Amino acid sequence: MQIIFEEKMVPELRSRYVVLELDTIMQPGMEKPLTLYALIETMNLEILTKLPEIVQQHEVMIRAYKSSDWDTAENEANALRGQWRGEIDEFYDMLIEAVKEMRTSNTIWTGVKFIDPAKE
Repeated sequence: MQIIFEEKMVPELRSRYVVLELDTIMQPGMEKPLTLYALIETMNLEILTKLPEIVQQHEVMIRAYKSSDWDTAENEANALRGQWRGEIDEFYDMLIEAVKEMRTSNTIWTGVKFIDPAKE
């Protein structure tokens, strides 16, 4: 899996590969949020036979996450673990943890994750 940082490349890449939206981030010094994508290059026959279904499931998860539908986001992320030959399971795990944190915090969620490198 490769991470795509240039959103303008996504349409061209989608014509040849599976490209999945991951997250939208913002950090100090950035003028506008940056959406990150995963480029899935290697797929086996099992993935190919259910490709439209798991791409749609991933998109449902992202929409739920960005709109604060925490139950749907967490359920879909759990269901997607192990897909894509496990290439993006770490992302699904991080999303599940973020959902758990958002449920308990009073933070206003805009669908953009704010990252402070000084605190990392």
